[in-house]
Amino acid sequence: MIKILSSRGPYDLRAVVFSHGWADLTPFCVLAEDGTTEVAVRTKKTVATLRISPAADGLRIEADDISDEVIQAIRWIFRLDDDLTEFYTHTAGNDRPWIGERKMGRLLRSQTVFEDLIKLILTTNCSWAFTRLMIDQLMKELGDSAPDGSRAFPTPAALAGKTEKFFRTKIRAGYRSPHLRTIGRAIVNGNLDPEKWRDPSLPTENLRKEILSVPGAGPYVADNLLKFLGRYEYLGLDSWARGTLKRQWGMKKIPSDKTIARRYKPHGSYQGLVLWCDLTRDWLESEDFSSWIRTPAQTGAS
Repeated sequence: MIKILSSRGPYDLRAVVFSHGWADLTPFCVLAEDGTTEVAVRTKKTVATLRISPAADGLRIEADDISDEVIQAIRWIFRLDDDLTEFYTHTAGNDRPWIGERKMGRLLRSQTVFEDLIKLILTTNCSWAFTRLMIDQLMKELGDSAPDGSRAFPTPAALAGKTEKFFRTKIRAGYRSPHLRTIGRAIVNGNLDPEKWRDPSLPTENLRKEILSVPGAGPYVADNLLKFLGRYEYLGLDSWARGTLKRQWGMKKIPSDKTIARRYKPHGSYQGLVLWCDLTRDWLESEDFSSWIRTPAQTGAS
């Protein structure tokens, strides 16, 4: 079965898929440099493997069955409903017309806010290779399988049912191990509901405070999770971002967070997204994503 989904405004699947590192983590599996990607999504009845490829002003889904539930998930994951008209107008007027020309700004996200939260926690204080290892192990140990063997990200209940020792030995999550179990239990017990954070009526400051109250979620996690929720008031800096700006700005020393904040403050509610587009501009200009491409067998999720 094949279905074409249209986007809200100009759209480039390649710019979405290669917007940041999630495409390099399971359950995503990038198949080609045009952005063609396989992803496993969870429905109420099963786990479905979908092939997503470019289409005019949108994307093409290929799968055995494409339900309304699947369509809703894909529209969320691939940001089809984001309206970036004002953002492109802003960036064009601030010496960044290339952002709109390349249709940047839609940051690939997971099927659930819970998954994005856990993945962000697993990116802190470690190399990207180690993040990928932890995610692959989570998928292998706890992810539910689709008929073809690909896996969806584990549920909160799956995390809640494991011991801290499991996360330390099987997932190699280190100091993050108790956080994974605690977050899973909090969701299962009804004390935490990350999916409600999708509500655009929630004040950003209140939402940020709630994310920061989650075990393992510091400012880096909170501010980047806000970007996945369409809120760009915060920068979400880490060592990679600071080092990249040092190179781009031709500085001898790593710029301070105050210096970075001062430069991006004029962009107001878009400052976090402008920063991210600046940081990743070289990625899309290189037009070489061969290192991102993995076969399903390489993901470790089958």
